Amino acid sequence: MVPEIIFELILMAIGIYLAQTFNVYWPLIIPAFGMLFFISSFYTFYWAPFVPSNKSRVKTMLEISNIKKGERVYDLGAGDGKIVDAATMLGAKATGFEISIPLVLYYYLRRMIGISRGELLWGNFFKKNISDADVVFCYLFPHTMNRFHQTIYKQLKPGTRIVSNAFEITELVPAKKINEVYLYIVN
Repeated sequence: MVPEIIFELILMAIGIYLAQTFNVYWPLIIPAFGMLFFISSFYTFYWAPFVPSNKSRVKTMLEISNIKKGERVYDLGAGDGKIVDAATMLGAKATGFEISIPLVLYYYLRRMIGISRGELLWGNFFKKNISDADVVFCYLFPHTMNRFHQTIYKQLKPGTRIVSNAFEITELVPAKKINEVYLYIVN
């Protein structure tokens, strides 16, 4: 709780600094950030809107994935980077991909003040090479999960664990399911 309050105070300080530096009336800065988020969300809504996973769901996802120290973990559509941070804390080399610029900026602000520790990259994960993955996390709409199955899944090495929050890959049978968290293992 305390780090989030500190983070919000730092954001307010940055906003006030920017307002004074560029002679902008400071209440206009918050709507400007809001508009940036709103515009960016139009693109992301089709693939999957930002819906943060609650703590119990994150815990289930981490348990079902059975991450080991040193494994390569990717989070596709990483949002605020919560899974990336949790996997990093377990000793994995974790990278998230997010298309929403405001969420990536939010993550890097959190990283600058020491709250986040992983790596979150801006970009379309369908254009990234994740063939070295040991674990892949997804929280994507069903049509995006199907596209994932048709493209990225085929590039993954045997034994790679795919953890999907809430949505199944309809063409596959999960190896395990706990509270709407699905585990798939690449053959």
